[in-house]
Formats: sequence, C-alpha cells, structure tokens
Amino acid sequence: MDNRKFRHGNSIAWQVEQTYGYVYVFDVKSNMFYIFEDSGKDIWLSLCEGATVSEVISQIETDYQISHLDAVHDTIEFVNRLLDMRLLQHA
Repeated sequence: MDNRKFRHGNSIAWQVEQTYGYVYVFDVKSNMFYIFEDSGKDIWLSLCEGATVSEVISQIETDYQISHLDAVHDTIEFVNRLLDMRLLQHA
C-alpha cells in the first residue's frame, strides 16, 4: 500500500478549464505550461486534493476499467514524471 501524499510545487499555478475538462499547469520558475486531460487530469486533481497514491490507483482502476497492474504502472509512471519535472512535491 502506497500512502505517500503529494502537493503541487511552490512555483506551480494551476486551474481546471471547465469547458473541455483540462487541467492547466504553469511552472513559474521554468516558464513551462502543461495541459493534463483524462487520467493525467484525474491523477493531478486527486493528488492535489490530498489522496494517497493507493487511493489514486484505485480510482484510476475503477474509472478507466483497467487492471490493477495497469493502474499501478500508469499512476506511478505519471507521478514520477511530475516529480522529475518538479510539478509535485512530497506533502
């Protein structure tokens, strides 16, 4: 069970675009802009709302009707990319 929690980095501004359902993320330090949709959006929102990685994995597995192993792989891979880009940090 992965009980790690994350929050967005200190130099990150983000918002949900309601019409198309995207999450816009802007890194003020690097001046980089990102758009997350579908599972990326769901993972981002859940983590920013305080969910643990295990909770996010369960949500992705259910919402996208994929195997537990695929949900684990996809979620962990995305979280690691966000950490590498410094968009997320440990809570």
